[in-house]
Amino acid sequence: MATAAQIEGNRRNAQRSTGPKTDGGKARARRNALKHGMAALTIMPSLPQEDPQQLEERTDRYTNDLQPRNAVEYDLAAQAARLALAIERAERIETALDLVRLPFSKMAWLVRIRAIHETGRAREGVAAHARKRRVQGAGAGCRQE
Repeated sequence: MATAAQIEGNRRNAQRSTGPKTDGGKARARRNALKHGMAALTIMPSLPQEDPQQLEERTDRYTNDLQPRNAVEYDLAAQAARLALAIERAERIETALDLVRLPFSKMAWLVRIRAIHETGRAREGVAAHARKRRVQGAGAGCRQE
């Protein structure tokens, strides 16, 4: 249980830490936990680290190439541009995750190989593998009657 001095200290600290005061600070704090935006409840066409002009340029390019004839076709072209950027974002995120996961999986593989070599099972494993391959290949081309 907290002592009276600790409780009083917590109260004094709480008076100083009241969060952001300016509108800009509040807007930044709202995005503190934002990582990729794929599960966001509100649609953010571009993340803070991305260029917002990129979506506009892509939409212009799609509408110029597709020449939409009505509002529905224009909306589809704009949606295609936004989804193309979302797919590219997902691919960047996937690549980043793979780069993080790769060292760990490689490390686990190396630890396993080292354990096999240290126990002397490596030679036994190679010999067993060779025997298995010979047995598997022995029946190749044989006909059963």
